[in-house]
Amino acid sequence: MFEAGQALILDRIDLARLELGDLATTLVLGFACAVVLVMGWLALTWGIVSLAAGALPSPAKWLIEAAINFGLGLPLAYRLRRAKASGK
Repeated sequence: MFEAGQALILDRIDLARLELGDLATTLVLGFACAVVLVMGWLALTWGIVSLAAGALPSPAKWLIEAAINFGLGLPLAYRLRRAKASGK
């Protein structure tokens, strides 16, 4: 009886270790994907702004870039916040 309980505890510890390893892998991959996605988005919008407003000075291009990112990012963040608050 004692050995069966001990084996069960060891199995549960191994299962918890495997689940934590899977969770850590998922978090690291998710973070890496998010970083690459943000970098790609910034490069894409900066390229579009540079092509469309090539004659403007660099600070003006940065302001346009910031306006695009805030203009698109803030409504998305607001929508995400509302969805989390409503439990969806």
